[in-house]
Amino acid sequence: LIALDGGSEIALAGNSRIVLDRNDPRSASLEQGQALFTIEHDPSAPFTLEVGQDTLVDVGTVFDVTHTPQWMRVAVSEGAVVLNPGEENAQVSPGQVLSKDAVTGRHTIGTVALDQVGEWREGRLTFQDASLEEVAADLSRATGTAFAASPRAGEQRVSGSIALDGVRRDPRTVGTLLGIAVRHNGTAWEIGTR
Repeated sequence: LIALDGGSEIALAGNSRIVLDRNDPRSASLEQGQALFTIEHDPSAPFTLEVGQDTLVDVGTVFDVTHTPQWMRVAVSEGAVVLNPGEENAQVSPGQVLSKDAVTGRHTIGTVALDQVGEWREGRLTFQDASLEEVAADLSRATGTAFAASPRAGEQRVSGSIALDGVRRDPRTVGTLLGIAVRHNGTAWEIGTR
């Protein structure tokens, strides 16, 4: 847990990297991974977060950001976040999740249950129509166990909720919980179609 000036804080997931600006305590960059931000709003100095080529600006907020080379996702449980003010200017409000494809630059906004924002801190992950690449990245980060999407998985998408302690004990439980195949390929637990 990283405490910031003014009562704000950042919780980092495993295998995540954030860079704080020494000259501006209201600015940071999420280089990779996932972080839950609890930011005290200051209208005269909004908190800004760089995520790849994108900028998120808080509007009094609790929000969770995931950043991989392929995509960025931000889910909000309190307040709001604005994606790229002056450009896309997309606002993400409580109960919403914005996903942005790093290759195409397109973003979509969907819904998320408020209690699922940052739930990885309590040992749970919930997936809603998630690609197997997203599932593998989230499971790897949350459990410290290497997961990978099968090259044959294609565009398969899954939904479900997983308690992480069980997955840490036996990664094969992911298969039963999400209805997918799980096998160890020598370097990682590969998830894919049955």
